[in-house]
Amino acid sequence: MQPRPARRTRPPPLITEDTGTQGKGVYQLEFTVEVPRETRYGASYDGTEVSGVLNSGVAENIDLQLVVPYLGAWLIASYEPGPIGVHADLGYRYLDNVLGLREHLYHASASLHYLYHDTLKFVADTSVENTLDPGPTDSVRYSTLGVIWSVAPGVGIGCGIKYGLSELAIDRIYLCGMGWRLN
Repeated sequence: MQPRPARRTRPPPLITEDTGTQGKGVYQLEFTVEVPRETRYGASYDGTEVSGVLNSGVAENIDLQLVVPYLGAWLIASYEPGPIGVHADLGYRYLDNVLGLREHLYHASASLHYLYHDTLKFVADTSVENTLDPGPTDSVRYSTLGVIWSVAPGVGIGCGIKYGLSELAIDRIYLCGMGWRLN
């Protein structure tokens, strides 16, 4: 039997998924806390959102992912020739509703990673998506800067800041989270 290749956790602050899988019979649990800060018309708003992801390796190269809140289907591509990595994804979700909200939702994002000393990863991420509101034609665009620290094998902690790049985007969102693999 071949030894399982080393896999890393992918905790926040990234929006972009990568093609790394957990491997058959391995689970990964991720928790993220987002704290948005918005200033408009002379008033400031803030809040907190908690989300979770459970990845389950159903085969060496296939993961099943349960996301709360639900995110839909993705097409993912990755290229990691060494300490530098590039990842991109496209997502689509059909929302059947009676509320008059937009039914066809899309998402696209890309990220750049730099691995420093095998435990610290500097990351940059950019994303674009449409809104649930059928009225606006502008998209919601963000750019994220952050760092991911591999604390121990299979355990990672990440933090970053997501900046709004469009009128419909929240000004900035602080992200922190943790991911760990359960064998």
